[in-house]
Amino acid sequence: MPAKSFLLTFDDGYESVFLEALPVLKSFNFSALCFLSTKSIRHSVVSSSSVSHGDPGFLSWQQIREMQSGGWMEFHSHTHEHRSLSDLTRNELTQDLATSLDHLTQELGLPSSHFRHLAWPWGESHDESRQIAARFGFQYQYTVARSGFLHSSPLQNVPRTCYDGATLTNFVIQFQLQTGMCSSLWHAGYPLARKVRRPGFTIAFREEAGSVQVTAPLRTGLPSQRDAHNMGKAG
Repeated sequence: MPAKSFLLTFDDGYESVFLEALPVLKSFNFSALCFLSTKSIRHSVVSSSSVSHGDPGFLSWQQIREMQSGGWMEFHSHTHEHRSLSDLTRNELTQDLATSLDHLTQELGLPSSHFRHLAWPWGESHDESRQIAARFGFQYQYTVARSGFLHSSPLQNVPRTCYDGATLTNFVIQFQLQTGMCSSLWHAGYPLARKVRRPGFTIAFREEAGSVQVTAPLRTGLPSQRDAHNMGKAG
């Protein structure tokens, strides 16, 4: 990777990405990744359901295709329903990721192997959820943890510096802590600081009485919604 490289990312898929961020990207000749909560995206052609029209304030698939074809933005998964892991069973996460991939591949006309990036809602993940996602082909998984950017950082738990209402000064300070000369020290101390701020906080699947626990099959093709539904009936 070249020195001083950086990656711009946008989460959720708000329409402001098209209306406000895109002109700025063009002015600097930058490109970016955008992680879509696919259920919220407007004007889907994948689902005929009456609830598939998306949410106000979010991008339409036509806007997404326009940005993609122009080379300004790549689009990847932010899951389908944008639910917390603590609100999901293992089966429900499997179904959600399959649905997200179904929408991305069919709406954008790209193979499932293209979609290797996943940003977890609120950055919440744990070892088991990351393993499930990896079996769907998500090689790069992003959190919102503000740990240090190190060469040893695992690709399935990529930290980011979030600009989510902070002042520009605070953003610059945080970015320097994560990437500067003291990033190793910051990386070592950050988990301890999080435990102090959120004592006893854990992330775990919701357990469902009588449910069958399944794992997404390792495959090169896309696990379809029907496959994921059948996996839930296994055993």
